[in-house]
Amino acid sequence: MNMRASSAILSALLVLTAVLTPSCQLFQRDEELGEEPEVTLYLTEQQETVTLKFEEYLYGVVAAEMSPGWPLDALAAQAILARTFAWRKLQTGGEQDNYGTDVSDDVKSFQAYNADEVNDRVVEAVETTRGQIVTYQGEPALTWFHAASGGITCDPEEGLEYPDEKPYIPSVAEPEGAELRPWRASFSESEIITALDELGYTFDGIEEFIVGARGPSGRAIRFSINGIAVPAASFRVTLDPRALKSTLIKSIDVGEDGSVSFGGRGFGHGVGMSQEGARVLAERGRSSTDIVNYYYRDVSIEQIWE
Repeated sequence: MNMRASSAILSALLVLTAVLTPSCQLFQRDEELGEEPEVTLYLTEQQETVTLKFEEYLYGVVAAEMSPGWPLDALAAQAILARTFAWRKLQTGGEQDNYGTDVSDDVKSFQAYNADEVNDRVVEAVETTRGQIVTYQGEPALTWFHAASGGITCDPEEGLEYPDEKPYIPSVAEPEGAELRPWRASFSESEIITALDELGYTFDGIEEFIVGARGPSGRAIRFSINGIAVPAASFRVTLDPRALKSTLIKSIDVGEDGSVSFGGRGFGHGVGMSQEGARVLAERGRSSTDIVNYYYRDVSIEQIWE
């Protein structure tokens, strides 16, 4: 799960047309609604655990994952997806294995959290969507999101090496006007070799580094390093996902000293909702439900508690 964004076109980019459809409908279960739970939250910097009501916990998540000053409906869409993500994870133990709690602010295993960034707009976004989660065929959906897609999102296999087919998470073109977020990043040979070693690959030096294969959206799915195939998404996360911002790579240059420079666009894995795209859609008057429906297909928004 990525954090809020800090703030050309690839020749292989497949441009898709995404149209808002009425397939995402709000409904609630026939049975009696549940009661809002409390969650235990582990704060990594403070190294302490606090107990919060679920919706209060979401205030800090939304404020950390998206700029609190963005349009209300973008924040509300973020609230729905963040609530779904946490609720689904809770069904399989949450952060019990990592921290002995339900949730944490560790973005490597859960969602970001920052109570200091909460404002009235964030509170309103959470409260207006209170108890709402995204479901697919009656089950909580996998609701990934990222900062900016660079023009087009991708499916989970391409962006996250997630092998199970998720037909409700398609590749869609960003709305016109969404920022592409071009970037460049350089790494020393030792940094590259250290990351590869963590992934189980042994290299003495870097002589060749190219994109070995691309997915339908144009993202690198494999790098070829000295002729050895390395999964691109895993390499990005292991190396530095804040600097190597995406796998939507435009250029790679290898220096005489083995250093490697990358050029690309976007920020994050590219799967699910683009926060940059959500901002643009909200500015154009789209509702939070419309935004969810833009990035997810054939899903419903279900009320699980009052």
